[in-house]
Amino acid sequence: MPKKILFESAVHHFLAAGARLATELSTVAPADARRLTEWTSALSLDYPGSRFQVSWPSPAPGQCIVTTDGAKFYTRGDQTSPGRPTETADGQGDGDGERGTDDPVELQNRETFDEQFRRVLELSGLFEPSQLARWLAEVRDAAGSRKRAEELFHDEWAATVDVQAIPVRQMNEACTAPEMRYIRGQLGNLRGVRLLDVGCGLGEASVYFAMEGADVTASDISPGMLDTTRRLAEANQVTVRTALSAAEDLGLDGIEPFDVIYTGNTLHHVDIETTLDRLLPHLKPDGLFVSWDPVAYNPVINVYRRMATAVRTEDEHPLRLAEIRRIRSRFGSSHIRWFWLTTLAIFILMAVVQRRSPNKERYWKKVIEEADQWAWLYRPLAWLDRILLTVFPFFGPLCWNVVIIARGPKPRRAPSAPAPRRCSICQAPRDAVSDGYLVCPQCGHRDTAGLAVDGIVDNGHLDRSSADRSDGLTRSQLALASAVAPGRGALLDLGSGTGKFLNHARSVFSSVAGVEVSSASLRFATVDLGLQVVPRVTDLAGPFDLVTSWHALEHIPGAELPQVVRDVRERCGPNSVFLVCVPNPDCRLARWLGSAWAFRDRSAHCHEFSHRSLDLLLAQGGFEPVREERVFAYTLFACIQSLANLGPFPHNYIYYRLKRRTDFGWNRATTLAVDLAAALWLLPAAFLGGLWAAMERLSGAPTSVHTVLYRPVSR
Repeated sequence: MPKKILFESAVHHFLAAGARLATELSTVAPADARRLTEWTSALSLDYPGSRFQVSWPSPAPGQCIVTTDGAKFYTRGDQTSPGRPTETADGQGDGDGERGTDDPVELQNRETFDEQFRRVLELSGLFEPSQLARWLAEVRDAAGSRKRAEELFHDEWAATVDVQAIPVRQMNEACTAPEMRYIRGQLGNLRGVRLLDVGCGLGEASVYFAMEGADVTASDISPGMLDTTRRLAEANQVTVRTALSAAEDLGLDGIEPFDVIYTGNTLHHVDIETTLDRLLPHLKPDGLFVSWDPVAYNPVINVYRRMATAVRTEDEHPLRLAEIRRIRSRFGSSHIRWFWLTTLAIFILMAVVQRRSPNKERYWKKVIEEADQWAWLYRPLAWLDRILLTVFPFFGPLCWNVVIIARGPKPRRAPSAPAPRRCSICQAPRDAVSDGYLVCPQCGHRDTAGLAVDGIVDNGHLDRSSADRSDGLTRSQLALASAVAPGRGALLDLGSGTGKFLNHARSVFSSVAGVEVSSASLRFATVDLGLQVVPRVTDLAGPFDLVTSWHALEHIPGAELPQVVRDVRERCGPNSVFLVCVPNPDCRLARWLGSAWAFRDRSAHCHEFSHRSLDLLLAQGGFEPVREERVFAYTLFACIQSLANLGPFPHNYIYYRLKRRTDFGWNRATTLAVDLAAALWLLPAAFLGGLWAAMERLSGAPTSVHTVLYRPVSR
C-alpha cells in the first residue's frame, strides 16, 4: 500500500467493519458487544513496509497482516464513486458511503473488510469461532423476523376479508375518513397519473385511485393482501398492477418513475430512513409524496394501543415529531395536516359505552364502515378540531393521525470531504449518526463535527433580583463545591453564564472568577453583579483551588475543547479540584425518550460525553478522575422536563419560559394559552418525574448528568 491515504482509507473501512459487527452483536449479546468495542479501541494499526498490520494486546498479545486484495480505494480516500452519493440518518452526506449504498465497489469493500475483521478477531481468541457464528446466525434470524411477522399478520387479516363487502368509495369518501378526503383533494385530477401505493393492504386506496383514473401499481409485504387487492380491483372493474415487496426493498428497478407515491398507514411499520432511500429514486423530480400515519403522543390512543394487541404488530412505531421533520427534510417543499383530536371521543364511546373489544374489532375500520351512524357526533367535533388546530396549532401532535404532502425529492448529497470524519476526542473514524450527532464506535463520544450547530446561546434572563435569589439548584451546586474544596480558596467557574452561581459563591470562597463567551451574560455579570468574568481562560492568571464547569463543556466546539481543558490545567495547583458536570447520554432517560430528553439540545450542544470520552478528554488535558457525585436537583429537573417534552410544546418549553423568559414570538393571548396548557401538562410530569428521579437515586442507576471530580496529574 504505497500511499498513506490508502492506508488511512483501509483503517477507516476496517474500523467501520468492527463497528458494524459490534452493532449486530448488541442485539443478541450486548455485554460481549461492549467487550468487542473495547477490544477494537485497543488495536494498534500500522503499515510497515506498505502492509496493513493489526496488533492487539488481549486476550494475549498478537499481530497479523490484513489482506486488502479484495478492496478498491477511490483516489481521494473514502469518497464514493461519482453518481452514487449516499446519505446518513439525518439527511447529510455520510462520510464513507456505506449506509444504504448500492455502489458495487462499496459493497465489495464492506464484504472484504467484514471478512478481514472477523479473521483478525478469530486469531486474537477474544471469542470462540463457533460462538461468533452462533451469534451472527441469531442476528440474521432477528433481522428477518420483523418482515416475516408483518407478512404473517397481514396474510391472516386478508384471509378473513370478503372483497364483495368492501365499499371502496365509502372507505375513502366517508365523513369519518378525513385523511383520504383531504389527500384526494390535494391530488387533483388523477386521469393518467402514474401512482405507486406502498403497503397497499386490502387495496381500498389502490382501487379507489384506479377508479379515479390513475395508473396504479400496488406493493405490499403480504401475498394475501396483494391477492385481496387484485380481487377487489376485479370486483370494481379496474386494473391494478401488484408487486410483492417490503417497503424497505421495493424491487422495482427498471420501472419508469412515478408521478405520485402514496404510503397510507405504512411508515410506522418500517424503518423510515431505509424506506425513503428506496422509495424516492422511484419518484419523478417534481413528483408528489403522500403519506398518513398515526402519531405517538395522544394518551387516549396510547391506552388503546396497549389494549389492542391482537390487531396490531409488535414492531409498529407511531411517528414522533423528529421523524416527521426528517421525512419533510427529504423534499423541496412540504406541509402537514393533523386529524382526529376531539373526534377521538367516538373511540371512547365504542370502548366504554358500547363495550366493543379493541382486540376483536379494528376501530379505525369500523368508524369508517359505520360513518352514517357516527356522523351526528363526528361532524360537530371535526368542526371543533379545525378551530382548535387553527387557533392552537401546537395541539397538532396530540391528534391521532398526520398527513404529509411533499413535493420534489431532494437528491442525496455526496460526501463533502474525502477523508472520514474523526472523533474530536480519540480521533477514531466514525460515520454513524444518532439524533443528529456523529457517534464514535471506540469511545462512545457524540458530537456535531461536520454537522450544523446553531452555536452557543445567551444563558438566561438577565435580572438582578433573579441573580440574587437562591434556588434549589444553586444551593446544590454551592453545597457540592464547598464540600469538595474544604479550603474554600480561589474559585473559577468555566461557563459562568449570568453569574448567578458566582454571585452566591463569593460569600463562601475567598475569591471567585468566571469565564463566559456570551457577550450579554458577560456584561451583566461584570457590570450589574460586579464579578470578575472574562471571555477566555487565558485572560486569568490563577492558580485556582477549585474549577467548576456546570454544563459548559458540551457547548465548546470540538476544535477548541482540548485546548480549553489544557488552559484550565495550567491554572490549577497540585491539590486543585476540577468539578465537571455534563449531560449523560447513556442514562436510561436519554435512551428511552430519545429526542425528548431534556439535555438533548443539538442547537447549542456540540457534544454528548460518554463516561469514557469525558475521562479521555480530561486525561489528554492532564487530569485524572477521583470520584463521581450526584446532584439530585439536576436529576429531578431532567426527569420532569423530559417527561414534559412528550407534550405538544417546544422542546424544554418549561425551562425556557421559567429560566430564560422566552416569549417564542407569540402574541400575549397565545402565550397565555400555551402557558396554561403547559402548567396542566406539568402536573403529571412533575409527579412521574419526581418518582423517576427518586427511583434513580435509590437504585444507583446512571443519572442524566455526569458530575465527576478530577485532579491534576503530577508532572
